[in-house]
Amino acid sequence: MKTGLNENGQILIEIILATLIGTMILGAAASLIIANQKSNQISQQRDVAIYLAQEGVASLKSINENNWHWIYLPPDGTGNKDTSKGTANDYCLKVDNLNHEWILTNELPDCDINVNGVTYNRKINIENVARVTIDDSITTNGGVDDPSSQKVTMTISYQMGKDIIIEQYLTRWRNQIFIQSNWAGGGGQADFTNSSRYDTDDGNIDTTGGNLKLKSL
Repeated sequence: MKTGLNENGQILIEIILATLIGTMILGAAASLIIANQKSNQISQQRDVAIYLAQEGVASLKSINENNWHWIYLPPDGTGNKDTSKGTANDYCLKVDNLNHEWILTNELPDCDINVNGVTYNRKINIENVARVTIDDSITTNGGVDDPSSQKVTMTISYQMGKDIIIEQYLTRWRNQIFIQSNWAGGGGQADFTNSSRYDTDDGNIDTTGGNLKLKSL
């Protein structure tokens, strides 16, 4: 029985089928190669982002140890303890070329870091910390402001992965302080209200707020 195809026609069909199968195999292999390359790129970028996060944590600790006020009054110790902070105020890390030390800056281009042709963005946000009492647990509902603790959030953004977000609390631990708003003393504080201690002046010294300062003439 004749099939309607001669030998040459059968060979042609076999060639076409072989070509289609080969193309499909090559296409699948190419897809696997591309997917593998993309996975490697994502992994490499994440490794760099993790390194930048670790570097950032160490840099913030260095800044904290060098000068607490750079953290408490960002970015250089001259900021406002309230309005210079929060999510609306982004800061960057950079090395001061003069003193060769890490500093904070509000110049946002400094947040962009180029590594192997990939741009990473590392930004810092600083927030005040309140405690149930000045030496007790941290609270987000009322509490007493703790000027010796600050919450720092660092965000690393990059092209092919999810943001890396690190939250940490920095503290001023090198010196002991206390908060006093009057001369009546308190826990671990001296009482200046008895007659043997300073509790009067000649009108030229301002003692309000627990501070001693000369009055303006």
